[in-house]
Amino acid sequence: MRRFFSEKAQASVAYADMPGEAGVILFIHGLGCSGIHDYSEVATQPALAAYRRLLVDLPGYGFSDKPAAFSYSVEDQAGVLAELIEALGIPRLAVFGHSMGGAIAISLCARVAERVEALIITEGNLDPGGGFASLRIAQTREDDYIGRQHCAWVDEERAKGNLAWAATLAAASPLAVHRSAASLVEGCAVSWREQLAGFAFPRHYLIGERSLPYPETDRLPKIGVSVEILPGADHNMANHKSAELATAIAGELARVGARR
Repeated sequence: MRRFFSEKAQASVAYADMPGEAGVILFIHGLGCSGIHDYSEVATQPALAAYRRLLVDLPGYGFSDKPAAFSYSVEDQAGVLAELIEALGIPRLAVFGHSMGGAIAISLCARVAERVEALIITEGNLDPGGGFASLRIAQTREDDYIGRQHCAWVDEERAKGNLAWAATLAAASPLAVHRSAASLVEGCAVSWREQLAGFAFPRHYLIGERSLPYPETDRLPKIGVSVEILPGADHNMANHKSAELATAIAGELARVGARR
């Protein structure tokens, strides 16, 4: 695990950097998650062994600092990742984002579009209004969520058997989770869907079979985004279908390479 200091967040950000020569993949995690925890099994699959893989814990999450003064908005988290890309001197990369990380990935790609070879999203937020979890969190007052609801949610997820998410949620800053959720619900001036439609580089969207029916299955191909259904997967596909997810990512990057 490595660290860099983000001027935007005024915080130390933790990331894992796995070597490879085929290209760079940046993994961006979802709400209440951890890139280092959630994507280590995906990133170490043989299908991705040739790539340099960057697994980041966003500020407020996992092993990264949890500054009280940071906004934790989608846009500002994207700004932190842009700092990291610049600090590491990465000229070209593929960007992967899951759920909230999908919205952050889109915002990041808008900042560094000239460097992006491909964007891969798994069930990412594209419109304001949030998803089930983010809307539920954002509807709670910030102080109430921090003081009471965050721990209650962790306990609820443990009781339901969602042990991986419960563990990373427990490690996350309640302030970060609430502000992140509020940002997803609020959206941005130009929606993530509109930004996604305007990108010139290849864009790929993965949906878990167990999440079907899913409206993006039909909607995204109309704006030039390819869609793939991952058999047997649900929303948290990295935790349950790591080998299959890695194979799907590698397959899309191989197709991008063949189109060059």
